[in-house]
Amino acid sequence: MYESGLPELELRRECDPVVYYDRVTNLCRSHVADPNFADADFVMHAKRATDATMTTIVDEANFCSRHEVYSIFSNNHWMR
Repeated sequence: MYESGLPELELRRECDPVVYYDRVTNLCRSHVADPNFADADFVMHAKRATDATMTTIVDEANFCSRHEVYSIFSNNHWMR
């Protein structure tokens, strides 16, 4: 049985790293003035239904302070 971590998303979009990039970026923006917020790590693992093990898609520490950007037309070095 498959259990969704983001029930509002269709299954295919739930594995889209851009969805999570947007969420982490929004988290960073919402805490920019909070002195108690240190940073956020962005880690994402995924697998196909036929795969036995998970694959690391993103594993970036201190994502907020790095101010990473997403580019639709070029390589995103923070994404594997």
